[in-house]
Amino acid sequence: MVKFISEVLIPHSQLLGVVDTLKFLRKGGRIGTISWLMGSLLSIKPILRISNGVLHSPGNVRGKEHMHKLLRKIAQKASENRLCETLIVGHSNVPHLGEELVDFIKGLSDPPEEVLLIDIGPTIASHLGPGAFGISWIGKYDPSWL
Repeated sequence: MVKFISEVLIPHSQLLGVVDTLKFLRKGGRIGTISWLMGSLLSIKPILRISNGVLHSPGNVRGKEHMHKLLRKIAQKASENRLCETLIVGHSNVPHLGEELVDFIKGLSDPPEEVLLIDIGPTIASHLGPGAFGISWIGKYDPSWL
């Protein structure tokens, strides 16, 4: 079981999401004041990914509409490249956005058997702020999806 977890689950665990505001990333020291100011003025939303236990940003989107389009695209690609029948949609105080993404995933041509909607816990949500949401799955990820 340990071998399965370390050789299959962990290397194929994917988590990708976006934040609605840069305020909490700035307060937590994840971005500087200049990045916060410019990003806020231009309505830039960073894409966040956890890879090998490290949080990094593979890109950005401008505005909420592009943020929603990107997550729908990621959800479709994740569903096509999954290794198990469960996808998880997490949100930080925006259940309606999470529900929209869950409905989108369930409406795909080959949806996973199980799509879970969860609240992001308070510890992580305090770093991301309200309005953050994303998707997690066991499967493949390709940076070209962004």
